[in-house]
Amino acid sequence: MEDIIKKFYATLEHMSTDEDFAYEVLVQGKGNPITLGPRVKSPDDWVDDMVSGAKARSKQWLDNSLRPKKDPKKAALLAAGKYESRMRESLDEKRWDSSIEAYDETAREEVIKAVGKAGFERGIETHKAKAIVKVKKLQPLVAALAKTIDDMPQDTDAERAARMLAARSGMLEIGKVMKK
Repeated sequence: MEDIIKKFYATLEHMSTDEDFAYEVLVQGKGNPITLGPRVKSPDDWVDDMVSGAKARSKQWLDNSLRPKKDPKKAALLAAGKYESRMRESLDEKRWDSSIEAYDETAREEVIKAVGKAGFERGIETHKAKAIVKVKKLQPLVAALAKTIDDMPQDTDAERAARMLAARSGMLEIGKVMKK
């Protein structure tokens, strides 16, 4: 396997130093006696195929999403260790950092423009039930924190500062409760 990896990196290096070779690999292969198409689709063609294929399978996606083969909550709980180790590995290898550095603001803007105001509104409306569940849990916590802070004295600067710190500490604690 090491040999394949070495060859892979050698090919990448060759592509970066030889434009004709890169063209042959990325755009047009050499054949006998015909000119071949690319061995791997162009990024645009690849993505177009993915999008049209996903659209064609939208009914299947909906049906399968509504009838999962496994209990999603149970599967997620069983995968917690894998998730943790993969996240730790990603952080240790600084993949998060490199992903953020590679972030393309122009692509983000193109997606936002494609989704548009109507798509955003549809998404919000679609997730309303999920928000209700969260807010039903959050609302009494916020009310209890507000009551706690309201009951604190506020006559002096020190007392008002204590209220601000209580608000911050309370919000952090609410965050912990919400994550459970």
